[in-house]
Amino acid sequence: DHMSVTVSEDNGRPYVEVADDGEGIPLEYRESIFVPYFQASEGEKILGSLGLGLSISRELGRRMGGDLTYAYSPGSSCFRLTLRPAASVDYDDDTIAG
Repeated sequence: DHMSVTVSEDNGRPYVEVADDGEGIPLEYRESIFVPYFQASEGEKILGSLGLGLSISRELGRRMGGDLTYAYSPGSSCFRLTLRPAASVDYDDDTIAG
C-alpha cells in the first residue's frame, strides 16, 4: 500500500532506496532474483517479463563502483542502489571563465 523513495548517503557513498510495505520476497529467492531470467513468482508470471531487470540493474551498479541489494525486515521490503562517491573537483576562476 505504501512506497517510499529515499536519496541519501552512507559514509560518503550516495544511494537510492525504494521501499514498500509489501510481503517481500521469500527468503529462499532473495539472491536468486538477481540471476538473469529468474522469476520468483510461484504463481502467475508477469506478461512480458523476462527476469532481466534486476540482473542488468545490479550489473550496471557494480560497473559504476556500487551495488544493488535487497533487504527485508518485518513490514518493509527495500532495494538499495549504492554508488561510489563522486570525485571532488576544484574549479578556479580561470577554469570557470574559460
